[in-house]
Formats: sequence, C-alpha cells, structure tokens
Amino acid sequence: MEAKTYDRQTAKFLAVIGENMPELSGDVMQGWIENPKSVQKVLKEAFCPPEVISEFKVWKTIKLGTGLKTADDFRKAIKHGGMKIGN
Repeated sequence: MEAKTYDRQTAKFLAVIGENMPELSGDVMQGWIENPKSVQKVLKEAFCPPEVISEFKVWKTIKLGTGLKTADDFRKAIKHGGMKIGN
C-alpha cells in the first residue's frame, strides 16, 4: 500500500476528527478497519453533502401575471388574502 502525504491543514483536520471520535468498542473499530469503503461512504456523506438544489426537479412552472412587480408587492397581497408567510 502506498503511503499518503498530507499537508498541514489536512493533518490538523485528521487530528481534530481523532480527538472528537465517540467511544467505540474494539469490535466496532475492527469492523470499520475491515470495511474501508464503508468508512469512505460515511465520511463522504458527513463531510460532502449533496447540493439540495440538484435533488429537486421542476414539477410545474407558473407565471404570476397579476401586475405585482416586487417581492414586497407579493408579500402584501399574500397577507391581504389571509395567508401567512414564514421561513
């Protein structure tokens, strides 16, 4: 197996991960050691989440042709209609 060389920031990052690992039994650790692809998958999911935008496809496009021009105009109309706006 080829040895990897890490830059200073990567070494610090790995040290922080090591320092903050939860308590694991020897059996659990051995299971991870024997399954490096699983470790890679878990780390990728934890540190490189997919972009949410790419997961959503356009379902329907509508045109709001009511004469309202600004976001504030739409907010006022929504509130005037008895609806609420939230995050």
